[in-house]
Amino acid sequence: MSAPARARRPGPTVAFMGEPGAFADEAIDQVWRERPDRIGVATFVDVVDAVARGRATHGVLPIENNRAGLVTEAIDSLMDGRVAIVAQTVVAVRHCLAAPPGA
Repeated sequence: MSAPARARRPGPTVAFMGEPGAFADEAIDQVWRERPDRIGVATFVDVVDAVARGRATHGVLPIENNRAGLVTEAIDSLMDGRVAIVAQTVVAVRHCLAAPPGA
């Protein structure tokens, strides 16, 4: 006998590439006022698959960044037409280099 399916709470479930705290995770906070359920996946194609197959109601993909330009892998994952872009946001990307004193 299989385990019962986990009950989904009402509201969106958002797929994104990466781990909690990734820039795509930050984008979720900018787009949704409530804290939706989140599914971190390994690739941009996995984000699209999660939405197309109903595991997620929405997905977050980077389309462009100021260092590398277009994110072609993410754009390519949208080309089969299984999902559509419904909103956009801009995430300020800031990095810092941390090291122990004297390094």
